[in-house]
Amino acid sequence: MSAEVSKFKGCYIQIKESHPSGHNEESLKNMANQLWSTRHKKGQHKTFPYLHSWEILRHQPKWEDFENKNNYNVSSKRFKNSMSGTYSSSINTCSNQANDGEEISENRPIGQKAAKASSNGKGSCSKKKGNEEFVNLFGEYKELQTKKYSLWEERIRISDFEILTKDTTNMDERARKDHGQVCKIIRAKYGI
Repeated sequence: MSAEVSKFKGCYIQIKESHPSGHNEESLKNMANQLWSTRHKKGQHKTFPYLHSWEILRHQPKWEDFENKNNYNVSSKRFKNSMSGTYSSSINTCSNQANDGEEISENRPIGQKAAKASSNGKGSCSKKKGNEEFVNLFGEYKELQTKKYSLWEERIRISDFEILTKDTTNMDERARKDHGQVCKIIRAKYGI
């Protein structure tokens, strides 16, 4: 639907920019509807099916901005800088100035990424707070890693102690010899 409304908006702007004299808003819509139907003959609709939606959307900032940009583009190289009538000789097709030198303010809603960043607290105002939180979280992470390492070492000590105290009466000669070698290594490790 959005694509179709955009196409109709283009037809409407084209009709409106041709400046037909003696036509009111309703006749401009009818002419735009005729232009749309001649361009889009495929399908079953002879008239624009989303006219009600376009009536609502045309006053939204996204749709008005497109029309306003077209109104303020300068077609010649010279345009008035002030009310006194002085001209400038530079091209400024994408400027935010009207022909009389007034500034045009853009009142557009913030974008999706900016809104998401501000809601997540990642905006420019909270960078220091975010850095402090990161430092605190990293400190906690290091503490947990230290505890994890000490628990792992304790587990190894317990395992080594179990090997040293293991009953070797049911082992054959080869297993007893291997057990003796491992016990020597463990004793050397702990200085026993």
